[in-house]
Amino acid sequence: MKSEELLKHKGYLGTVKPDFESGKLFGNVQYINDSIFYQGKDLDELTQSFVEAVDDYLAMCEEIGKEPDKTFTGQFNVRMDQTMHKRLVYRAAEEGLKLNTLVVKACRTYLDHPDGKFVVHNHHQHTHMYKFGYEDMTGAANLVAKEVDSAAKLGSERVKFMGARRPIGQI
Repeated sequence: MKSEELLKHKGYLGTVKPDFESGKLFGNVQYINDSIFYQGKDLDELTQSFVEAVDDYLAMCEEIGKEPDKTFTGQFNVRMDQTMHKRLVYRAAEEGLKLNTLVVKACRTYLDHPDGKFVVHNHHQHTHMYKFGYEDMTGAANLVAKEVDSAAKLGSERVKFMGARRPIGQI
């Protein structure tokens, strides 16, 4: 589900789903320890119902001393093709990192940039950042962390970025 399809209130996310039989909208609050549902006859009513559901849930949790947020373990499985897996393991070894550390660095870099679509290109005393459409991101996710680290290590030395097909525009 895309961000624009989610309702947001006080840091909580809610889904928006149509019921084609009744013509109403419904949803549920995501990433909490309980199941909270809401509905409305239109988007305005659904949004209001979502806000009330979140506020009521938080008040109830405070009243009974319960943690409302879902607990995340910090672990998840990532599925990818064998070639990418091998390339990541090799890249981590080249960088003197564990695979997990490389993946965490790549994820942190992605999350630290709101649009999530960028590549750092550092050469001749300054840095260019290019936006890329998703169709141009092949291989970029596992190159971003290396390029950022290399640029920091090498300072003004040239760092090449290979694999970019066409920049959409310079930031």
